[in-house]
Amino acid sequence: MRKKLPLGIQDFEKLIKDNALYVDKTQYIYDLITSGAIYFLSRPRRFGKSLLISTLDALFSGKKELFDGLWIRQNTDYEFPVHPVIRIDMSKIANETGAQYEQGLKDYLQEIADSYQIKLDLSKPLKTCFDHLIDILAKTGKVVILIDEYDKAIIDHLGKDIELAKKNRDIMKQFYGCLKSQDANIRFLLMTGVSKFSKVSVFSDLNHLTDLTMNRRYAGMLGYTQAELECSFIDYFQEISESEGLARQEIFNQMKEWYNGYQFSSDEMMKVYNPFSCLNYFNKKEFSGFWFESGTPTFLVELIKTQAYDFTVLDEYKAEEDMFSVYELENLNILSLLVQTGYLTIKGKAGIRYILGYPNYEVKNGFITHLLKHLTRENTEIHDLIWNLAEALNNEDLELFFDISKQIFLEIPYDIHLKEEKYWQSLWYLIIKMVGLKASAEYRTNRGRVDMVVETSKSVYVFELKINGRDARPYVSGMPPTRVYTPDDAIAQIIKKGYADEFADRYVYFVGVVFDLELKNIKEWKVIKNGLQK
Repeated sequence: MRKKLPLGIQDFEKLIKDNALYVDKTQYIYDLITSGAIYFLSRPRRFGKSLLISTLDALFSGKKELFDGLWIRQNTDYEFPVHPVIRIDMSKIANETGAQYEQGLKDYLQEIADSYQIKLDLSKPLKTCFDHLIDILAKTGKVVILIDEYDKAIIDHLGKDIELAKKNRDIMKQFYGCLKSQDANIRFLLMTGVSKFSKVSVFSDLNHLTDLTMNRRYAGMLGYTQAELECSFIDYFQEISESEGLARQEIFNQMKEWYNGYQFSSDEMMKVYNPFSCLNYFNKKEFSGFWFESGTPTFLVELIKTQAYDFTVLDEYKAEEDMFSVYELENLNILSLLVQTGYLTIKGKAGIRYILGYPNYEVKNGFITHLLKHLTRENTEIHDLIWNLAEALNNEDLELFFDISKQIFLEIPYDIHLKEEKYWQSLWYLIIKMVGLKASAEYRTNRGRVDMVVETSKSVYVFELKINGRDARPYVSGMPPTRVYTPDDAIAQIIKKGYADEFADRYVYFVGVVFDLELKNIKEWKVIKNGLQK
């Protein structure tokens, strides 16, 4: 009989007893508990962290029968010894003030103590209360500590109240401060969260933690691998295939485009699907931005706006490895946050550097749409106009394309205009990406970088952009312009540098554009249709 989808079920025992589908991760879990003891794991939200914590809770509580039929029972002689377990779900603790957060932690500890008939003195400091609970439980056996969403009290206030985030961080550091000194009493410790703070802040006293975040050995422990998806959900694939009249391979391909692409190590062969989106797809039998729509990255968009970050470089950005694991509240790194929160992921390697990009269509489309709506304050007139851009280019109607573009720029609220000249190019790029056209900013060729390339099913448009008649790149960098440029100069540059050579078998348009910063709009443009480049 087909097992039901575990939608909304994050409790392992409930999942098993309800005969819900469980993608077996116990081989990873067995390796984890037999290879070490003190761990940290960062993954994006709704990626299975809470289910992992719950599974470990059941395992260390000796609930052997729940694992019948799973890898750990069939392939090992693990005896499921019982340990006292301290399991803390930080998402259940209020954190609107520092005092509320600290008291909430104490009350949570007392609830755990009550389950073991232990009374804590909550008038003592927070660290002392935690220390005391571990000491008493350790008298009956080594303690297992499972902490889910450890950073919730910080993440909740990023972009809203940085001082409260710092206050909660300091309380958090105090709370976790006893764990290293309790090493002899701890059988196993796992902390999960979205972010990883540097060793000089929250984890300064926990330098013995093994960070699994980028460990290729556990890159598939959360999320669904291709093999797991095809094997575990075979009945659902068959059902959709029959109801929609689609070949199974076609469904695989569409799911891969929408929900696959997350990579959590240097192993390019180990990519995983977003489990939340997959489950919702199987339930509703239609593709949608399930994960993205379940929580919008408002604070990230605010950071991009306030830091005037060039969002055109988010796809195929090259970064050092240390960027993935740390950030500080005093100096938030947008790229680091985007990777840790799941809006960017590893796409490959270039030497010792990692290439970052959007993991899949769901995230790319959702993030670009959300960013554009935020930058334009969801101006209805703008969004009505935007969707006509794609039709104009697809119909090769450049007059209409530029008329619409000018109208869009006129509708952007004055105080939201981006200060750096480069961001006119960025905003235009974002608009074109939103309507589903294939667009690349700063497109690399063997002769240089093109400002923007847009491809339709019929044609390729090669854009060279100038600001106030000056070359955009040196003007932005502060270098004095050597001359005033026109659209003709821009087109001449496209031809001279051979920017369109790689599109030799397609219809190509050379497009020269001049932006005027005082007009805050397109001043001049010119297009040459070069025809087939043969």
